[in-house]
Amino acid sequence: MHLNPDFFKKIDTPEGPANFTFWKNLCTEAESYRGSWEKILLVLRPDAIGDFILFSPALAGLRKHFHDHLVVLIGIPEVCELATAFRLADHTIPWNRSAYERRGRYWRSFLLKLAQTTPVDTLFYPCISREENADEMVAVIRAREKIGVRSDGCNITVEKALHNEALYSRILDIGKAGGHETIRNRRILKLLGLKPAPVSFLNHEHPTILAFMRKKGIEKPFLLLAPGSRVETKSWPRKRFQTVLDWHLANTSAQVVIAGGPGDVRKAEKLRTECCAPDRVFSFAGQLNLVHSVAITGHASLFIGNDSGLAHIAAAQNIPGHVIMGGAHYGRFFPYPDGHSLHVHTFRLPCFGCDWKCVRTRPECVQRTKIPEEALTKTLKFLSSTSRKPVTIEEHMTHAPPHQLNYRDISQNRHQRS
Repeated sequence: MHLNPDFFKKIDTPEGPANFTFWKNLCTEAESYRGSWEKILLVLRPDAIGDFILFSPALAGLRKHFHDHLVVLIGIPEVCELATAFRLADHTIPWNRSAYERRGRYWRSFLLKLAQTTPVDTLFYPCISREENADEMVAVIRAREKIGVRSDGCNITVEKALHNEALYSRILDIGKAGGHETIRNRRILKLLGLKPAPVSFLNHEHPTILAFMRKKGIEKPFLLLAPGSRVETKSWPRKRFQTVLDWHLANTSAQVVIAGGPGDVRKAEKLRTECCAPDRVFSFAGQLNLVHSVAITGHASLFIGNDSGLAHIAAAQNIPGHVIMGGAHYGRFFPYPDGHSLHVHTFRLPCFGCDWKCVRTRPECVQRTKIPEEALTKTLKFLSSTSRKPVTIEEHMTHAPPHQLNYRDISQNRHQRS
């Protein structure tokens, strides 16, 4: 294979050329391997939590087909945690993106670990928006067959993506990659002659969460508020969350649980202390791991939050509510297909579809979004009733939930009229 240094993801440091030589040597060793292969399906998913939630039915379908293989997943720690907890993989290899992209000791040790891992029968990188990090990993892994997907040019230039296709033994082309991400994942599996399988993230009987709720005095029904996001540009202003929080506290007697990771603790505590009824608001931001967050989300009666992993977790568990999002990937991850329980709000602008390459001084599509009061009013009933029929994520594609909201893109349409 021809390895072009210009198409190798390197940070502009003095170690750049040495890093390329190190990587190239590992690639050469992998390509020249002529030994035996173990019955292992190695799946590479370097993306975020929400992407994995949407991909999980496809992974379940892969595992069902490769039932005689050991299924191993490479992903960020949170994704590996989910895959293990919900038995979507037999083993996982956690990957630290920030440490890897510094191109230092961790980068070398991780690539060396992949190069020295057991030779696998099949390596599959099923991402439409391929990235250079993962292409690097694919090149150093010893595999009988390496399957990738033709890139849509979102995370990597078309020229670089086409050049890197030489790293694979088979490239799947789903054509023009339009529609929701679950539909795209189905197309990928269809090219392999496979189908997704249902995945349920519901776990109402999780003993740790039940004990946590009892200890904190959290009772149903409650609103789950998720004001954080992995990407700050996708975060709705705290003052707007404050307004929505106070509105619900004033119009219902329900409690509110604020969710989030360690980076959301300060924002969550400020929302709690500055609201009109702090005694009815609980924050567990930074207190629970991801699996526990999944479990407590399943007990919520209503969800309000940013376009984030927690929003997709709420969607996977059939929780009704509201998601605030920008226009970078509008229609790909949110909104879900018609009939879904989560309603999306955005401020539509001519620059939609920018892939977060924002041309404005701030992401106005997020910052200027409002949730209309009539939309909030329509969901008040869910804070007085908690009965929900368990629905798997695949069922959302074909069946409307029993509590389907009879409105869609209210805020978007309002902005267009104003």
